[in-house]
Amino acid sequence: MDNANRRVSKKLGAIQIDNAVIERIVEIHSAMNSFLRFGSHALTLEQRDRETPV
Repeated sequence: MDNANRRVSKKLGAIQIDNAVIERIVEIHSAMNSFLRFGSHALTLEQRDRETPV
């Protein structure tokens, strides 16, 4: 096991996680972050539209 994997294992309480699993977790986290940013932006625009007189 190389040093990077050993550090990850220590941080996770000696649970060994395959790099592919870690990469997938990072991808999912990134997608969720993008989704939340888009949702927040959409809500801001919707609120602005409601406050703007026609």
